[in-house]
Amino acid sequence: MFDRIIVSTDDSHFKEYWPIVATAWKKFFPTKKISLAFVTNRTEDDALVLKMREYGEVVLYPVVGGVPTPNQAKMARHILAGTYGSEVCMIEDIDTVPLQADFVERVTGQKLADKLLTVGVEVYKGSPHEGKFPISNITAESNIFKEIINPENLELLDLYKSWTTMYMFDHKEAVINSPDVFSDESLMRALITKWNPDRSRITDAERNANVQVDWIDRSWWRIDNNRLNNGEYFICNFLRPFSVNYQQIEPVVHYIFGRTDISKDEVVLNG
Repeated sequence: MFDRIIVSTDDSHFKEYWPIVATAWKKFFPTKKISLAFVTNRTEDDALVLKMREYGEVVLYPVVGGVPTPNQAKMARHILAGTYGSEVCMIEDIDTVPLQADFVERVTGQKLADKLLTVGVEVYKGSPHEGKFPISNITAESNIFKEIINPENLELLDLYKSWTTMYMFDHKEAVINSPDVFSDESLMRALITKWNPDRSRITDAERNANVQVDWIDRSWWRIDNNRLNNGEYFICNFLRPFSVNYQQIEPVVHYIFGRTDISKDEVVLNG
């Protein structure tokens, strides 16, 4: 399947999710590594960075001027995914957790050697976004991510500069767009097309899930506690921000941590 899960955040409220995200992946995939690409100007010995490293690997990426920080946070996970040689890396969102192992095992189990796996391309079929795919569960050997993201081995600033004028399929590809316009799905579609125009090195896996039933999602937030505790839900896409919506999220917290007496201060990263 994969060797490592990679997520990313900037120094905003999104970093609050790191403890529960790392805990969830370790709960269901205890042999896999979990890494966070953290876009921040904090230093290696910063107290919060040290706290974050109690949950998994945290790799710091300095904030680059001229590019909106939320856009950097989206792309940092892709950049980090290209740094682990032959390891198979799976990319996920910082506000998404698995609620069981079966779904992730099923979709990532379709990955073929030396090919990029995308999951959920059917979501955009027949729409203006056809050809894109959700970033969740995209999986490949790290050296494939490197070929796609940074084939010329550019320094971080130069890499972002190379993405400032991207326009292959839509206007959302350029990394200097405002965060509400920029789409890493759009940029990844363009970069992957440049890397493999005939798609011979790509495997598209369908989710084969009824997300309205099988997922707990911020777009239709509802939880059946019996289904949750029986491991019937596949995925949780959390409400945002975490700390503001903690009371509604709490049943998932109890399920992930295996405790009903856990406090908010133990779960939500502060600092």
